[in-house]
Amino acid sequence: MPLPLLRASLCAVFLAGPVTAQNMSVPPTAPDGFETAMEAALAEAGTGAQLVRCTALFRAFRLYAGDETDLGRMAAERETDMAVFSVMVWQDDTGSDDMDAAFATVVPWVTEATELYLDRMVDNQAALGTVFDPDLEANLGFCNALRDRLTGDAPAADADQ
Repeated sequence: MPLPLLRASLCAVFLAGPVTAQNMSVPPTAPDGFETAMEAALAEAGTGAQLVRCTALFRAFRLYAGDETDLGRMAAERETDMAVFSVMVWQDDTGSDDMDAAFATVVPWVTEATELYLDRMVDNQAALGTVFDPDLEANLGFCNALRDRLTGDAPAADADQ
């Protein structure tokens, strides 16, 4: 799909309103301190904030699992997809086609959000014996569904439903 057509499709799907898909819910609310820090980190991200959050979540899982693991490789692929969408939405928000400016703006947001997710995963592992808490698990489900929807990998809706 040519980039301008892909960009138009992405913007139509993402900016038109909440993304809905089978088995997809609204992103969950995390513990207050985490949410406050995340909102501060992404205060300037505008309409692409949720895309940046998902990019950061996949990056955090890649870094936590390691690039050499199956989970790390899968997370890297999803991270890349969401990073592209994050940059595209930033470009549409700003009207800029300057890729250097896009990366100079979006990458620090992703980096800061990734650090928040990594800290949360480490804290969860220490306290719970797993990186997941219910909200983080739900957020991962949301980000997976959003990525699948945006890339066209979402399962087709059953015609009988």
